[in-house]
Amino acid sequence: MDGGGSLQFSDWFQEECCDFNGENSSMREEFGSHATEAGDGLEVENLVDRRREQNRRGFFVYYTAIKPVRSLPLLKANKLAMQLVQARSVMLWSLTVFMFSIILLQHYHYSLRSHYQLLSEKETTLHFFLHDTPGGPNPSAVRIIQSNAGLAANSTALTPFGTMWVVDDPLTVGPEPSSTVIGNCRGVYVSAGQSELMLVAYLDFGFTAGEFSGSSISMLSRNPVREVEREFAVVGGQGKLRMARGYAKLKCIFYNESNGDSIVEYTVIMRHFITS
Repeated sequence: MDGGGSLQFSDWFQEECCDFNGENSSMREEFGSHATEAGDGLEVENLVDRRREQNRRGFFVYYTAIKPVRSLPLLKANKLAMQLVQARSVMLWSLTVFMFSIILLQHYHYSLRSHYQLLSEKETTLHFFLHDTPGGPNPSAVRIIQSNAGLAANSTALTPFGTMWVVDDPLTVGPEPSSTVIGNCRGVYVSAGQSELMLVAYLDFGFTAGEFSGSSISMLSRNPVREVEREFAVVGGQGKLRMARGYAKLKCIFYNESNGDSIVEYTVIMRHFITS
Protein backbone atom coordinates (compact mmCIF):
# COMPACT_ATOMS: atom_id res chain seq x y z
CA MET A 1 0.00 0.00 0.00
CA ASP A 2 1.36 3.47 -0.88
CA GLY A 3 1.79 6.47 1.46
CA GLY A 4 -1.61 7.90 0.64
CA GLY A 5 -3.19 4.55 1.40
CA SER A 6 -1.38 4.38 4.80
CA LEU A 7 -2.69 7.79 5.83
CA GLN A 8 -6.17 6.80 4.79
CA PHE A 9 -5.88 3.56 6.73
CA SER A 10 -4.64 5.40 9.86
CA ASP A 11 -7.42 7.97 9.69
CA TRP A 12 -9.99 5.27 9.15
CA PHE A 13 -8.51 3.30 12.03
CA GLN A 14 -8.80 6.28 14.37
CA GLU A 15 -12.34 7.03 13.22
CA GLU A 16 -13.79 3.56 12.92
CA CYS A 17 -12.11 1.64 15.75
CA CYS A 18 -12.25 2.07 19.45
CA ASP A 19 -9.52 3.70 21.51
CA PHE A 20 -7.86 0.78 23.25
CA ASN A 21 -6.40 2.92 26.07
CA GLY A 22 -9.75 4.49 26.84
CA GLU A 23 -11.55 1.22 26.55
CA ASN A 24 -9.12 -0.63 28.77
CA SER A 25 -10.22 1.37 31.79
CA SER A 26 -13.89 0.80 31.05
CA MET A 27 -13.28 -2.91 30.48
CA ARG A 28 -11.42 -3.13 33.78
CA GLU A 29 -14.34 -1.50 35.57
CA GLU A 30 -16.83 -3.79 33.79
CA PHE A 31 -14.95 -7.00 34.41
CA GLY A 32 -13.95 -5.90 37.93
CA SER A 33 -17.56 -5.34 38.88
CA HIS A 34 -18.54 -8.70 37.40
CA ALA A 35 -15.70 -10.42 39.20
CA THR A 36 -16.68 -8.79 42.50
CA GLU A 37 -20.31 -9.75 42.07
CA ALA A 38 -19.45 -13.30 41.03
CA GLY A 39 -16.85 -13.64 43.71
CA ASP A 40 -15.04 -16.24 41.61
CA GLY A 41 -11.60 -14.60 41.81
CA LEU A 42 -11.24 -13.98 38.06
CA GLU A 43 -8.29 -11.90 37.02
CA VAL A 44 -9.46 -8.66 35.48
CA GLU A 45 -6.30 -8.22 33.38
CA ASN A 46 -6.81 -11.57 31.62
CA LEU A 47 -10.35 -10.62 30.70
CA VAL A 48 -9.20 -7.23 29.44
CA ASP A 49 -6.55 -8.88 27.24
CA ARG A 50 -9.13 -11.30 25.86
CA ARG A 51 -11.55 -8.48 25.00
CA ARG A 52 -8.75 -6.50 23.37
CA GLU A 53 -7.89 -9.51 21.18
CA GLN A 54 -11.54 -9.90 20.20
CA ASN A 55 -11.69 -6.22 19.24
CA ARG A 56 -8.57 -6.57 17.11
CA ARG A 57 -9.95 -9.60 15.31
CA GLY A 58 -13.23 -7.83 14.67
CA PHE A 59 -11.37 -4.83 13.27
CA PHE A 60 -9.38 -6.90 10.77
CA VAL A 61 -12.48 -8.77 9.66
CA TYR A 62 -14.25 -5.45 9.18
CA TYR A 63 -11.34 -3.93 7.30
CA THR A 64 -10.94 -6.98 5.05
CA ALA A 65 -14.65 -7.06 4.21
CA ILE A 66 -15.26 -3.31 3.83
CA LYS A 67 -12.01 -1.99 2.40
CA PRO A 68 -12.25 -3.86 -0.97
CA VAL A 69 -15.69 -2.32 -1.45
CA ARG A 70 -14.15 1.13 -1.10
CA SER A 71 -11.48 0.03 -3.70
CA LEU A 72 -13.93 -1.04 -6.47
CA PRO A 73 -13.04 1.93 -8.74
CA LEU A 74 -9.40 0.88 -8.58
CA LEU A 75 -10.30 -2.73 -9.44
CA LYS A 76 -12.38 -1.56 -12.41
CA ALA A 77 -9.49 0.59 -13.59
CA ASN A 78 -7.12 -2.39 -13.33
CA LYS A 79 -9.56 -4.59 -15.25
CA LEU A 80 -9.94 -1.96 -17.97
CA ALA A 81 -6.15 -1.63 -18.19
CA MET A 82 -5.78 -5.41 -18.63
CA GLN A 83 -8.41 -5.39 -21.37
CA LEU A 84 -6.57 -2.59 -23.15
CA VAL A 85 -3.31 -4.51 -22.91
CA GLN A 86 -4.95 -7.63 -24.31
CA ALA A 87 -6.57 -5.66 -27.13
CA ARG A 88 -3.24 -4.06 -27.93
CA SER A 89 -1.56 -7.46 -28.03
CA VAL A 90 -4.21 -8.84 -30.40
CA MET A 91 -3.92 -5.77 -32.63
CA LEU A 92 -0.13 -6.04 -32.78
CA TRP A 93 -0.32 -9.75 -33.58
CA SER A 94 -2.88 -9.15 -36.33
CA LEU A 95 -0.76 -6.37 -37.80
CA THR A 96 2.29 -8.64 -37.76
CA VAL A 97 0.43 -11.42 -39.58
CA PHE A 98 -0.94 -8.93 -42.11
CA MET A 99 2.50 -7.47 -42.87
CA PHE A 100 4.00 -10.95 -43.17
CA SER A 101 1.26 -11.94 -45.64
CA ILE A 102 1.92 -8.82 -47.71
CA ILE A 103 5.63 -9.66 -47.84
CA LEU A 104 4.88 -13.23 -48.98
CA LEU A 105 2.48 -12.03 -51.69
CA GLN A 106 4.99 -9.50 -52.97
CA HIS A 107 7.70 -12.15 -53.06
CA TYR A 108 5.41 -14.57 -54.92
CA HIS A 109 4.37 -11.88 -57.41
CA TYR A 110 7.98 -10.86 -58.00
CA SER A 111 9.09 -14.47 -58.47
CA LEU A 112 6.25 -15.20 -60.90
CA ARG A 113 6.87 -12.01 -62.84
CA SER A 114 10.60 -12.70 -62.97
CA HIS A 115 9.93 -16.22 -64.24
CA TYR A 116 7.76 -15.05 -67.13
CA GLN A 117 10.01 -12.10 -67.91
CA LEU A 118 12.75 -14.63 -68.63
CA LEU A 119 10.46 -16.22 -71.27
CA SER A 120 10.11 -13.88 -74.21
CA GLU A 121 7.20 -14.22 -76.61
CA LYS A 122 7.30 -14.98 -80.29
CA GLU A 123 4.73 -14.86 -83.08
CA THR A 124 4.65 -17.93 -85.30
CA THR A 125 2.73 -18.80 -88.44
CA LEU A 126 2.21 -22.43 -89.41
CA HIS A 127 0.84 -23.72 -92.68
CA PHE A 128 -0.21 -27.33 -93.35
CA PHE A 129 -3.02 -29.51 -94.71
CA LEU A 130 -5.31 -31.89 -92.82
CA HIS A 131 -6.69 -35.04 -94.47
CA ASP A 132 -9.92 -36.32 -92.88
CA THR A 133 -11.14 -39.66 -94.30
CA PRO A 134 -14.18 -41.19 -92.56
CA GLY A 135 -14.69 -43.62 -95.45
CA GLY A 136 -12.56 -46.27 -97.08
CA PRO A 137 -10.77 -49.36 -95.73
CA ASN A 138 -8.48 -47.37 -93.41
CA PRO A 139 -10.51 -44.43 -92.04
CA SER A 140 -8.86 -41.69 -89.98
CA ALA A 141 -12.20 -40.70 -88.40
CA VAL A 142 -14.45 -43.23 -86.64
CA ARG A 143 -17.95 -42.70 -85.31
CA ILE A 144 -18.08 -43.80 -81.64
CA ILE A 145 -21.56 -42.56 -80.62
CA GLN A 146 -24.61 -42.83 -82.86
CA SER A 147 -27.69 -40.73 -82.12
CA ASN A 148 -30.88 -42.80 -82.43
CA ALA A 149 -33.01 -39.67 -82.44
CA GLY A 150 -30.94 -38.25 -85.25
CA LEU A 151 -31.25 -41.40 -87.32
CA ALA A 152 -34.99 -41.44 -86.87
CA ALA A 153 -35.24 -37.85 -88.05
CA ASN A 154 -32.86 -38.23 -90.97
CA SER A 155 -31.53 -41.73 -91.62
CA THR A 156 -29.40 -40.62 -94.60
CA ALA A 157 -27.40 -38.02 -92.67
CA LEU A 158 -23.71 -38.86 -92.15
CA THR A 159 -23.46 -36.99 -88.86
CA PRO A 160 -26.93 -36.63 -87.30
CA PHE A 161 -27.38 -34.45 -84.22
CA GLY A 162 -25.73 -36.01 -81.15
CA THR A 163 -23.21 -38.14 -83.07
CA MET A 164 -19.60 -38.19 -81.85
CA TRP A 165 -16.44 -38.96 -83.81
CA VAL A 166 -12.84 -39.60 -82.82
CA VAL A 167 -10.14 -38.61 -85.31
CA ASP A 168 -6.48 -39.27 -86.03
CA ASP A 169 -5.91 -37.28 -89.20
CA PRO A 170 -2.51 -36.86 -90.88
CA LEU A 171 -1.00 -33.39 -91.41
CA THR A 172 0.98 -32.86 -94.58
CA VAL A 173 3.08 -30.16 -96.19
CA GLY A 174 0.95 -30.07 -99.37
CA PRO A 175 -2.65 -30.90 -100.32
CA GLU A 176 -1.76 -34.17 -102.05
CA PRO A 177 -2.34 -37.34 -100.03
CA SER A 178 1.19 -38.44 -100.93
CA SER A 179 2.74 -35.22 -99.53
CA THR A 180 5.23 -35.35 -96.66
CA VAL A 181 3.58 -36.01 -93.30
CA ILE A 182 4.68 -33.57 -90.58
CA GLY A 183 2.29 -34.55 -87.81
CA ASN A 184 -1.23 -35.60 -86.88
CA CYS A 185 -4.48 -34.18 -85.57
CA ARG A 186 -6.06 -36.20 -82.76
CA GLY A 187 -9.23 -35.45 -80.86
CA VAL A 188 -13.00 -35.62 -80.96
CA TYR A 189 -15.85 -33.74 -82.53
CA VAL A 190 -19.56 -33.98 -81.95
CA SER A 191 -22.50 -33.03 -84.15
CA ALA A 192 -24.13 -30.17 -82.21
CA GLY A 193 -26.47 -28.64 -84.80
CA GLN A 194 -30.15 -29.58 -84.95
CA SER A 195 -31.06 -27.61 -88.04
CA GLU A 196 -27.65 -27.47 -89.75
CA LEU A 197 -24.47 -29.53 -89.95
CA MET A 198 -22.42 -28.01 -87.16
CA LEU A 199 -19.58 -29.79 -85.38
CA VAL A 200 -17.93 -28.78 -82.10
CA ALA A 201 -14.34 -30.01 -82.10
CA TYR A 202 -11.53 -30.40 -79.59
CA LEU A 203 -8.37 -31.17 -81.55
CA ASP A 204 -4.69 -31.46 -80.63
CA PHE A 205 -2.20 -30.91 -83.45
CA GLY A 206 1.06 -32.70 -82.75
CA PHE A 207 4.12 -32.21 -84.98
CA THR A 208 6.56 -35.02 -85.72
CA ALA A 209 8.93 -33.23 -88.09
CA GLY A 210 10.48 -29.82 -88.60
CA GLU A 211 11.28 -27.05 -86.13
CA PHE A 212 8.43 -27.90 -83.78
CA SER A 213 8.84 -31.65 -83.70
CA GLY A 214 7.63 -32.97 -80.35
CA SER A 215 5.44 -29.93 -79.72
CA SER A 216 1.71 -29.45 -80.17
CA ILE A 217 -1.09 -26.89 -80.15
CA SER A 218 -4.70 -27.30 -79.02
CA MET A 219 -7.82 -25.92 -80.66
CA LEU A 220 -11.40 -25.77 -79.39
CA SER A 221 -14.12 -24.34 -81.63
CA ARG A 222 -17.29 -24.94 -83.54
CA ASN A 223 -16.80 -26.17 -87.10
CA PRO A 224 -19.46 -25.34 -89.72
CA VAL A 225 -18.19 -27.92 -92.20
CA ARG A 226 -20.35 -26.77 -95.09
CA GLU A 227 -18.64 -23.37 -95.13
CA VAL A 228 -15.56 -23.14 -97.32
CA GLU A 229 -13.70 -20.76 -94.97
CA ARG A 230 -13.94 -20.84 -91.19
CA GLU A 231 -11.86 -20.14 -88.10
CA PHE A 232 -10.66 -22.09 -85.07
CA ALA A 233 -9.37 -20.72 -81.75
CA VAL A 234 -5.93 -21.77 -80.54
CA VAL A 235 -6.27 -22.22 -76.79
CA GLY A 236 -2.93 -23.71 -75.75
CA GLY A 237 0.23 -25.54 -76.57
CA GLN A 238 3.15 -27.45 -75.15
CA GLY A 239 6.83 -27.97 -75.82
CA LYS A 240 8.28 -25.20 -78.00
CA LEU A 241 4.74 -23.88 -78.45
CA ARG A 242 4.04 -23.53 -74.74
CA MET A 243 1.08 -21.32 -73.84
CA ALA A 244 0.20 -20.77 -77.49
CA ARG A 245 -2.79 -18.57 -78.19
CA GLY A 246 -4.16 -17.27 -81.44
CA TYR A 247 -6.36 -18.45 -84.28
CA ALA A 248 -6.36 -20.71 -87.32
CA LYS A 249 -7.83 -19.89 -90.71
CA LEU A 250 -9.40 -22.95 -92.33
CA LYS A 251 -10.20 -23.38 -96.02
CA CYS A 252 -11.78 -26.54 -97.34
CA ILE A 253 -10.21 -27.41 -100.68
CA PHE A 254 -11.91 -30.78 -101.08
CA TYR A 255 -15.10 -32.36 -99.66
CA ASN A 256 -16.89 -35.58 -100.61
CA GLU A 257 -20.59 -35.40 -99.74
CA SER A 258 -21.08 -39.16 -99.98
CA ASN A 259 -18.51 -40.39 -97.48
CA GLY A 260 -17.37 -37.17 -95.77
CA ASP A 261 -13.75 -37.24 -96.92
CA SER A 262 -12.17 -33.78 -96.89
CA ILE A 263 -8.89 -31.92 -97.24
CA VAL A 264 -8.60 -28.69 -95.24
CA GLU A 265 -5.90 -26.06 -95.47
CA TYR A 266 -4.75 -24.58 -92.13
CA THR A 267 -3.00 -21.26 -91.61
CA VAL A 268 -2.25 -20.83 -87.90
CA ILE A 269 -1.21 -17.46 -86.46
CA MET A 270 -0.30 -17.53 -82.78
CA ARG A 271 1.93 -16.16 -80.05
CA HIS A 272 3.82 -18.39 -77.65
CA PHE A 273 6.77 -18.41 -75.28
CA ILE A 274 10.23 -19.19 -76.55
CA THR A 275 11.70 -22.15 -74.68
CA SER A 276 15.12 -23.71 -75.00
